[in-house]
Amino acid sequence: MYAAIFVPCDNSQECDYAIHRAIELVKKSDASLVGNHVYAAKLHDVRFRQLESGLPARFQSKEEIQRQRKIHDKLIEKGLQLISDSFLDQMEAKCRAAGVPLKRQLLEGIHFEEIVREVNANGHDLCVMGAHGLGRQPESQLGGVVSRVMRGLKKDLLITRSDAPLQGGLYLVCVDGSSYSYRSVKIALELARQFNARVRFCSAFDLDFHHVAFNNIKDVLSYQASRVFKFEEQEELHNNIIDKGLLKLCKANLMRAEKMAEAYPDVEVGTQVLIGKPFACVLKYIEEIEPTLLVLARHGAHRVEGTEMGSQVENLVRLAPCNVLLTGTVGVSPDDVPWIEADGFAGLEWDPLAAVRMQRVPPFAQAIARNAVEDWVQERGGQVVTNELLDRAIQALLPTHMQLIMGIGQAEEIARAELKAEEALADRPIPRCPMGSDREALRQRARNGITWAADAWARLELVPLIARPLARSTVERFAKDRRIDHVTVQVMDENKQAMIEADSFDVETMMVMFSELRAREIRAGAEGSAGVFSESGGGRCPIREVQEMLDRRAAEAQTGDGDNGRPEDGSPAPGA
Repeated sequence: MYAAIFVPCDNSQECDYAIHRAIELVKKSDASLVGNHVYAAKLHDVRFRQLESGLPARFQSKEEIQRQRKIHDKLIEKGLQLISDSFLDQMEAKCRAAGVPLKRQLLEGIHFEEIVREVNANGHDLCVMGAHGLGRQPESQLGGVVSRVMRGLKKDLLITRSDAPLQGGLYLVCVDGSSYSYRSVKIALELARQFNARVRFCSAFDLDFHHVAFNNIKDVLSYQASRVFKFEEQEELHNNIIDKGLLKLCKANLMRAEKMAEAYPDVEVGTQVLIGKPFACVLKYIEEIEPTLLVLARHGAHRVEGTEMGSQVENLVRLAPCNVLLTGTVGVSPDDVPWIEADGFAGLEWDPLAAVRMQRVPPFAQAIARNAVEDWVQERGGQVVTNELLDRAIQALLPTHMQLIMGIGQAEEIARAELKAEEALADRPIPRCPMGSDREALRQRARNGITWAADAWARLELVPLIARPLARSTVERFAKDRRIDHVTVQVMDENKQAMIEADSFDVETMMVMFSELRAREIRAGAEGSAGVFSESGGGRCPIREVQEMLDRRAAEAQTGDGDNGRPEDGSPAPGA
């Protein structure tokens, strides 16, 4: 499997473990083996020059300084080469006893830089290193050189903490559904077949994080902000879909790994779903089953471009008590995820229109959304996901404003409603000067007889177009009740404060409300444009209803009739 193995040597205990594992691999695969040591002669040269000022007076002449530098350089270079050769002599003796040929290599430079450059550039498949070097301290989790090498290496890296053999061991493989993790699965299965080992696959998800986050958010949100955020519905969304969906994804990850293992019938495999912070619950599982090797991908499903490795992986490499095989990124495409036709159950048939609508869901959420819809349909005895069932499932599973965010549906009525909103706002009652001669003529033409300051109108235009007529009507009714005929930013702030004190909607809440109306439009529009909102068909267009309400209120404001400034439920108007 591995054709070229590279082992940096420093004669530490963990380095001996690395040599043993490299020899074990070579004997099974006939790979080439390179023993390496890097010495930093130039570093000592720089340090000697920094210390020259502290030499005794008799060594301070220019000629003596030059002579001492030459002596030091020769001694250091020769001495470091002799030490490096001695390290490699120890490795060569172990290889000779095992009948494994060794190629020796000495490099001068900074240790981790030279190791990373050599492995990445010169055809080595695997680098094997001890978790600590000669400078190990009791409190250290990982040696300085290996911690830097693992960040820069693109190839596979085996980090040894014990002398546990690969032969007959138990390998624990972490699977998160990414293409990187499935490469780890393949490598672990190949090794297990070679060394007659058992393999255990695990997949973890954090059940508590969203609940902790929601409780934290709940503590800091004001009452009005929590209404805009729709805290309860958001929490229900995660309970109904995210938590259950993540569990199903973990099971699907493990099913794919098991499917891959079918090509290795001689390898005993098992699976385990873990719940909790991934690195923490994996560490607890390691304590329970005591694997001899932990196999991890350098990156996971949430890889951020430009990062050197995933945070969960780094924690595990530092804290795991066993040997760790960190698989690299060479030859792995982020989209190269093995597809299993059946993730443990036969998926339902989808109506073509419903399937097309699901494609509008963001890619990262498609699997969760699709599984949630299929579960909902199956629970009600359905065999095919139709447009109608998709609408009902979405309405049951998602808060209405989240339906809009998910992007499922059509928007023909939204376009018509936006056009009508533009018509309602076309008068733009903004005088050049609030005290100018044009203001009275403009006020006569303006809806509700009220003009607007330019900055106040600009603020109104921040409201989504469909919600803008309602927001304008609300502010103008507030102004008219107080005999104000010119809306300023201050009037808008006073209106908002009055609505909050009256436990009514403010502008932000109106935006959420209209997002809900848009979501209903989308769901209804999915039935097809013909007759969807026709009165004869019994359908209702919520946006049209609100627009009719706006028109009615505008007419009442002009005539002074109607509810006399009271809301429809008969409660006092804000500020009354």
